[in-house]
Amino acid sequence: MRKNLLSLAIPAALFAVFPLNPAYGEVHAVICEVMAHPENAGAGADDEYIEILNTGAESIDLASCWISGGSGNKQRLVPYTGAHRHGRQGAALPPMGIAIITTPRYSGSYGGFISRNGAADLVHMTIDGSRFLRYGFNNTAGIVLLLDEGGRALDAFSWSGDAGQGVSWERENPNIKSGTIVRRFGGTPGLAARQGLALENTRTRAQLLRRVVRRGEEGRLILQLRQNETARVSLRARDGREIAVIQERVSGAGVHEIPVILNAKGEALISGSYLVHLRICKSTGESTHETLLIQVAPRFR
Repeated sequence: MRKNLLSLAIPAALFAVFPLNPAYGEVHAVICEVMAHPENAGAGADDEYIEILNTGAESIDLASCWISGGSGNKQRLVPYTGAHRHGRQGAALPPMGIAIITTPRYSGSYGGFISRNGAADLVHMTIDGSRFLRYGFNNTAGIVLLLDEGGRALDAFSWSGDAGQGVSWERENPNIKSGTIVRRFGGTPGLAARQGLALENTRTRAQLLRRVVRRGEEGRLILQLRQNETARVSLRARDGREIAVIQERVSGAGVHEIPVILNAKGEALISGSYLVHLRICKSTGESTHETLLIQVAPRFR
């Protein structure tokens, strides 16, 4: 719950420093809510929390994970054993389970933790330390990364602006690690993840690790394909005109990391907004289309 002691800008290149682990395809841990400005002014940073959803098919050992603020500092996750503990014991987050991470000095302000199936799929964790990122979250701008044992980023969650006292920032659709972060009324640990579970059938198949790139740089696209699917990836102008083919054919079930080279006929694009277009085809002939917005910034400001 730090006030704006410094102006913290989240650089787009941060995702190049902490790339999603390309070999991590079978584990899906998503940060879906951060409470950076708790309502309980007396407890202050003690009542900040993070919410994580396991959208994968296997349990995740949260005791082997860390959180970081992106500047080299990190804190290991450990089971919470305080007076306000909720959920099952241990650090194993089951498939479709929800983890609430509070500080060790959590005061119990958010007693009504929400899970999908009572305590069976809710895990309460804390951090090795007294406050998140040592001093507590910055109210107005910040980033939290979830790291695996090797220090690779499994997910990243950033916010810009104060959501308001007692109001959290939430990922709009945790199932797709959507870059859209929204304000929600009040602190409702567990609700963001539950809403994500309700959106399971609307899950998209792709995400951009870098949504803003400078001229001459490349973006990175993460694409998930199922068995007997292929994809064609192209770059388009905002009016839908195809500018270049990024990759004519992508095939193979699993997660693919694809470089997005932003040029047209070998020449760098001018600054502005463009579309990364995907056509995903099944062996039956059925196809789906997805479009992601990418921004090209000037090389120099």
